[in-house]
Amino acid sequence: MKRSRVLKALSLAVLVTLSQSAFHSATADSSALNQARNLIGQGQYYSAARYAYSAAETTRGAEQADAYATVTTALIRAGLYQSSSYFFLKTLETKNKSAIRKVLGYAEPLMDRLGGDTLREYLIRYTDYADYATAGRSAYLFSLGKAALLKGDENKSIQYLNSVSTTSALYPRALQLRATALAIQGRNEEAMDDFRDCADASRLVVTERDSTSARHRQQNRERVDLSQRCLASQARVHYQAERFEDAERIYDKIPKDALIWPDILFEQAWNAFSRRDFNRALGKLVTYKSPMLNSIFNSENDVLRAQSFLSLCLYDDVNTVVDQFSADYNELGREVKRFVEQNDSNLQNFYALGVQTAQAPFNSKN
Repeated sequence: MKRSRVLKALSLAVLVTLSQSAFHSATADSSALNQARNLIGQGQYYSAARYAYSAAETTRGAEQADAYATVTTALIRAGLYQSSSYFFLKTLETKNKSAIRKVLGYAEPLMDRLGGDTLREYLIRYTDYADYATAGRSAYLFSLGKAALLKGDENKSIQYLNSVSTTSALYPRALQLRATALAIQGRNEEAMDDFRDCADASRLVVTERDSTSARHRQQNRERVDLSQRCLASQARVHYQAERFEDAERIYDKIPKDALIWPDILFEQAWNAFSRRDFNRALGKLVTYKSPMLNSIFNSENDVLRAQSFLSLCLYDDVNTVVDQFSADYNELGREVKRFVEQNDSNLQNFYALGVQTAQAPFNSKN
């Protein structure tokens, strides 16, 4: 939700800037679009965007669609990917195939910078496989693959993801998705292969060649995070296959500074419990008592603690955990029940609560 607000604010800012400049510097007819194309050829991308936006505001039909495509091109070549995303989507919404095909080559770099969720539904709704050049189809296939997986159609998801180019920056994430689909189907060994390949192929995420640039550093962080998440998923596949010793060996490879490490502690605790190493399970769970992890909330931690104490026949400790759990959550549970019952036909209140929650500080004791 925060990303949506940021994109909307950026788009509105660009719109205001372009509209203020365009009507002072461009003729409100098709000559503005021709001028924009000339300026792009001269490398004057900001001026080109102003002229093209003027044309988009004063034309309709195919010419307006072409104008939106030209604004998209100008802003992307100026390096303003987030701002260009608004005009990219406006181009798709025109349903003009000629204009749409002019911008589809930008789908993958836009997904790389904005995330696939921002564009996925637009690509599926307004484009077809035949609209893409061979090199640009991976963004479309990735979108179809993720959409199918979210709908619970693992077979179709795998089919789409199989066709993502092995040289695409999206390929490592496609492997991650395909492995997830395979794991859901219980095809553990195939899933394990894809998760291993995902970790190895994560280098493709880094497309910025200037190693001193902020963009390169960001992509490298994404590479490391993706590699570690695929490593963690290998451990999950071992756990699913009841190979608990193998799962433990993989979990231990994940460094403590990994973004995923706080989640891994809970998974390791369950893995230890499954091996009947109840003391190790408790040792993993007690790490959440650290002040550094006070933003991590998972009520199941207490459930697993109680089960571990019970397995060790430490009944007083079981009662202590249960009593504290009741003190922490009984009233909260009653509040949730009251809210649901009072608003069972008022979705607006659920939405308002969601907005309030999204705007609240992440690190909160409430």
